Amino acid sequence: MGDLKCTVMAGTYTGNPSKDGTITVSLTKFFDYKTGKLVDASEEVKAVADGDYTITNGKMEIKGLIFTRQ
Repeated sequence: MGDLKCTVMAGTYTGNPSKDGTITVSLTKFFDYKTGKLVDASEEVKAVADGDYTITNGKMEIKGLIFTRQ
């Protein structure tokens, strides 16, 4: 998506995202492209997105989206 800057997911995490390493993500909301809004994450969406993710060099990938530590 180029340099798009917007909130595409919201939720909670455990771990330390200020350092490289593993965090556990629990999604609560996601960006619905049809409505252009954050909506509650269904159990189906959570099943795909929730889990352990590794931050390397300040970046983390969730289902093809790259997140960069700021």
